[in-house]
Amino acid sequence: MQNQNTDSPFHEGELKVQKLLGEEELAKRNGQVIKNEILEGALDFIARQSMVVVGSTSGSDDKHWASIVCGTTGFASAPDLKSVVLDLNQIAKVATDPLWQIIEAGRKLGLLFIELETRRRLKVNGTVELCSNEQIRVKVEESYPLCPKYIQRRKLDLLSDTTRSATNVRSGSELVESVQAVIAQADTAFLVTGHTERGLDVSHRGGKKGFLTVTSERRIRCPDYSGNGMFNSFGNLDQNPKAGLTIVDFKNSLMLQHTGTAFLEYNQEDPGGETGGTGRYWSFDVENWWLQPLPLFQREFLDCSPFIPS
Repeated sequence: MQNQNTDSPFHEGELKVQKLLGEEELAKRNGQVIKNEILEGALDFIARQSMVVVGSTSGSDDKHWASIVCGTTGFASAPDLKSVVLDLNQIAKVATDPLWQIIEAGRKLGLLFIELETRRRLKVNGTVELCSNEQIRVKVEESYPLCPKYIQRRKLDLLSDTTRSATNVRSGSELVESVQAVIAQADTAFLVTGHTERGLDVSHRGGKKGFLTVTSERRIRCPDYSGNGMFNSFGNLDQNPKAGLTIVDFKNSLMLQHTGTAFLEYNQEDPGGETGGTGRYWSFDVENWWLQPLPLFQREFLDCSPFIPS
């Protein structure tokens, strides 16, 4: 269903959650940055990135995946304000990533360009116009910058050996002990959600080590901190529980990709203050997971976000 409020950049799910949580005015103010093209000042930002998080969905079963695509500086570019190009000749491709079996012209994608060292990030959502052996070109339908909250600063480098063996890849459905160990040490994750008409969205989630907790052999729980009031992820999940969650182990160059469903938890007890006062959580029910090599290594950890609840 299209948003009935033509003056708003938000769909019905986002508007519903904003109203429920009393953040309509904050969302309206912050939503003014949402455009149907890339801000001209962000073109250089895109061109200097070596990492972009890509949200995608499979066609038959609507599985959502968040993939971390890495390459040499310049692999991503915006030749104009309405398109983004990924040069596949410059990427360090992880062949077993579900993205490469899914992507084709006409597919919706959510892109998150994130520069951890400076805590800058930019969303670009749209539709694949071209998908060849050489490049992927995305038509921009929505783009906006985001605040630096909850991002851990670190310096990353592309691994020199980009032909890492697929023998290191593991998959499953239950959260076995080795997978739980990755989750327990993580301070960074990416969540992809979607809306039938408005497409896909990738959001960053950050916190202290242990902010993601395994509550059963198939469930992960995450606190939801105060943010920009737009509730893009929550609004999508209100309408469609399908989601993808990727948890990153920068130290060991691993990405743990999950596909499944997520549900929202409001007005929860939080005696330890881990939500920072919001009383909100979301939980993710795992359908399948893949533990994949990440073509990046952490050269230096700089500092944690000062906004993370203590």
